[in-house]
Amino acid sequence: MNDLNLTKRARAKYFTLAFLYPLIDLGSVNNKKYWSAWHCSRILKLTHYEKTTKINGLYCKQRFCTVCNRIRTALYIKSYGGWIDKNKAPFFLTLTTRNVSGYELRKRIIHGQKFFREFNKSCTRNSDRNKYLRKIEVTFNVKDTTYHPHYHIVCEDKKTGQRIRRAWMEFWCDEANTNGQNLKKCDLNAKIELFKYFTNVIKRKGTKYEFEPIAFDLIISALDRVRIFQPVGIKKFKESEQLKLFSENIDDLLHETEFFYDDKLGNWTDFDHKTLLTSYKPSDKFIEMCKSIGKDDRDMSEMTKTHSPFHKIDKKELNLDAKQIEEQFKNLNNLYNGT
Repeated sequence: MNDLNLTKRARAKYFTLAFLYPLIDLGSVNNKKYWSAWHCSRILKLTHYEKTTKINGLYCKQRFCTVCNRIRTALYIKSYGGWIDKNKAPFFLTLTTRNVSGYELRKRIIHGQKFFREFNKSCTRNSDRNKYLRKIEVTFNVKDTTYHPHYHIVCEDKKTGQRIRRAWMEFWCDEANTNGQNLKKCDLNAKIELFKYFTNVIKRKGTKYEFEPIAFDLIISALDRVRIFQPVGIKKFKESEQLKLFSENIDDLLHETEFFYDDKLGNWTDFDHKTLLTSYKPSDKFIEMCKSIGKDDRDMSEMTKTHSPFHKIDKKELNLDAKQIEEQFKNLNNLYNGT
């Protein structure tokens, strides 16, 4: 049985659980989102037909879920990679500002979004060509506990990149260092940088890894209802439909059954725990790495009974205005800092 994709998915699921455990322990306002990621791809249903077998599973679609991000990244490359390749001379632009504290993070992100709205309106008024792909990324500096929100942009040409960079510097004045705004020809590494995950707070120290759950949780809150990836002047695709249900063909299966993900095995098993869905087995090194991040051997099954499989935003949350969201974020930041 060719299960390469499922093997990669099993590994991604195991890795996601590693940082979900400490995030769930925080008991933060994002707890429902973390639990929905815990349920992601937990049950896979195999339906055998005469010539093929389909495997279906539901996905959480959370931004931090490694399983969903693998699918999302592949969809971005498939949908927008062709646009990059078709351009004769695309350029890659990185836009930065100075690092900020957790208290300032959301305000800095919202202000960055404001820049792009104003820039796009200006291009429309002046009839300037304006085609680019942008993605926001936030990193965490452990030493001085600051956050670095920045943008990666693939522009249609050098002229567009120069125009964006010039407007960015004027918009931020002293907040944006001239040397931090890098414009270069787009290559394969630039494409990978554009489509990769939006944050990375898992740091490697020698042979071990460290994870800062509070910093990660703060970033998730700061990016609430903020577009991570945005095409401008380029046709968009419907991500929600692509991630609703995922199917793939697997040969040589002789029956229909449901497989359940086992946290300890890092694999899906049938109801009797006699058959494994894939050949994946976490290596000792990978297990130790995940344990250093936060994974443990506790049984989460009892806790899951009080949590819905997939987080749905309450109507009251949708009706919050910008000031209320800002107030929620301030309270969260004060809680972390003990003030």
